[in-house]
Amino acid sequence: MKIIRQIFTQNIGLKFFSLILAFAFWRIITSEDIAEVGFNVPLELRNMPEGVEVVGDVINSVNVRARASAKLIKRLTAADMYISIDLSRPTLGEHTYLLNSASVQAPVGVEVIRVIPTQVKLHLERTIRKTLPVKVRWKGALPGFKGVPQLDADPAEVLVEGPESRVNDLTQVSTDVIDLTQVAPNLKLSVSLSVDDPTVRLSLEKVDVRVVAPSKSVSTGKKPT
Repeated sequence: MKIIRQIFTQNIGLKFFSLILAFAFWRIITSEDIAEVGFNVPLELRNMPEGVEVVGDVINSVNVRARASAKLIKRLTAADMYISIDLSRPTLGEHTYLLNSASVQAPVGVEVIRVIPTQVKLHLERTIRKTLPVKVRWKGALPGFKGVPQLDADPAEVLVEGPESRVNDLTQVSTDVIDLTQVAPNLKLSVSLSVDDPTVRLSLEKVDVRVVAPSKSVSTGKKPT
């Protein structure tokens, strides 16, 4: 009993001051105005291994609802928070990743109360490469000539790279359309390449195309331009 009495009676002044100080801090914290705000926080896909890529539409940001003191909320921006999905050990196919308050990294003093959407679906495929022929597209006719010209692309094939399903769907790479009415015979042009799928990358941006006039041409009385 004596020991217990000493615990409560020794340094009673210091203990009383500590109690008042703790109460003052509690009053300051609890009396602060609390505010709530929403941010569009970028969604980061981390640790994506080589040879694997995401196919299809992927959301770029997540709506995060946060709560904190009014003073802190005024200084808070979307850049102060981030949300990520770890893909360090992916398996191919479709996967659903859950998002919640614990998924968001936020500053001290900020409480994340809601995340929308609550899940993200990702379709993962392996990356493949494939060599495809170049198709030269054209319209019109060579000035002063009749017949179809010979259009030779150099190189005639191009290497493409991308998600397996998308690359396998492709059979060729196309050039921009060449307007033959604006081209002189036997001219070499540098023409841009394209594919219909934006997820597929090309090894070359352009190829050279030589426009060769028909060997049996009929003059229309106009000089080639």
